[in-house]
This record gives sequence, C-alpha cells and structure tokens, in this order.
Amino acid sequence: MEVISVDGKVKKTDLLKPFKFDIDKNAVEQKIADLDRMDAEKEKEKHAKDVRDSGVGEKFWGSSFENYVIENETQRKAVYLLKNYAKDPKDKAILLLGNCGLGKTHLVTAMMYECKLKPKFVTMREICIEMEVSRSFKADKNTKQVLMEYATAPLLVVDEICRGTNEKDEQMFHSFVLGYRYDNRLPTVKISNFPYEAVKKTLGKDIIDRLKEISTSLIIEGESWRGRK
Repeated sequence: MEVISVDGKVKKTDLLKPFKFDIDKNAVEQKIADLDRMDAEKEKEKHAKDVRDSGVGEKFWGSSFENYVIENETQRKAVYLLKNYAKDPKDKAILLLGNCGLGKTHLVTAMMYECKLKPKFVTMREICIEMEVSRSFKADKNTKQVLMEYATAPLLVVDEICRGTNEKDEQMFHSFVLGYRYDNRLPTVKISNFPYEAVKKTLGKDIIDRLKEISTSLIIEGESWRGRK
C-alpha cells in the first residue's frame, strides 16, 4: 500500500499487512484452568461459610466424613447413606436415630459441607422457643413467618426431635413444616436420640405416612465418644 506523507513524498507501508499473533495455547489453557480453580475455591469457601452460618454449633465446623471414626456396620452405613444423600437430596428425607455421643450431628454436618444446597440447621428446643416468642405483640415475626423460614429452606436439618419445650408446638412444627417440604420436594434430615416409636408419636400419623414414601431411617449403634480419652 502507498501513502502520501506530509512532505508530499510517496512511501510504502505494511500498515494493512496481516499481523500474526504468537499464541501459546498451553499457557492460555493453563490460565483458564487456574481461573476455574480459583472460582471453584471461592464457591467452596462461600458454601463453607453457609454451613458455619446455618445454625450448627461451632464444635462441628471441622466435621468431615474423613475424620469420623467408624467402629461398626451401622456407622459405616450412616457414612454411606449421607455421602450419597449429599449428591442427590431432592425429594428425599433422612431420619437418623441413635444414642447420644455417636456422631450423628458430626455426620450430618459433613453432609452439609458436601451438599451444594444452602443448609439451615436448628434444634427442636430452639424452634419451640422461637414459636413461643413469636406470639408476643412485640415479636419481629409471627408464628407463620417463623415456620415458613424452615419450611422453605433449601436444605433443612432438625436436631433433637422429641426434645421440644412444648409438645403442641413441636407437633405443629412437624405438621406444617414437614408437610410443606414434602409437598414441595424439599430435602429434610431429622435427628433424634429417642427410639423410633417415640419419634413416630411426636411426628404424627400423617407425617409418618408421608415420610414412608421418601424417607430413609437408620439407627446408629455403638459406644458414646463423650468422655473417652
């Protein structure tokens, strides 16, 4: 191509000549992989924070399937059950029973870390207190608003079933919240130290009937870890 310069002379230029970029494809692919890894790490940390903010106690924040000590077949089954539940919890429920100190909350917390859904963890005692407070004229939320928070949680874990401070409130909670979650295919995990018959009575016939369709029950056996050296 020829162009005329300011002094009137004609000069040749390669201005429009195609420019070749020397691209290192391996470097580009590595950069993309690094960015993907950083995004995954950020997402993992965000979810870990969601678990810590879920309501589960600080002592369980370091829980994982890897640091749970398996001593018998029921504990092995519990690990297997919750690992698989974390991968596909939709429209499914778990009822985890067993005596105190067997690591039920540990395992459920490990499941919450591995599951991609944002969890909400609460004990039955806390729920009953919230429901009682909600009846006050000065309460920030009424009873239905309290119940709906748990009814609509992406993943709900309810601990200490049968230990509510008010039997009628506990039964109301199960009837409303678990019924709503069943109808909307939302995953729920229930934990209790009480025998199955006691839990069955507390949940009520209608809830038990629905849970038979979607729920897996497991009783963890063994010796309590509390007090061991």
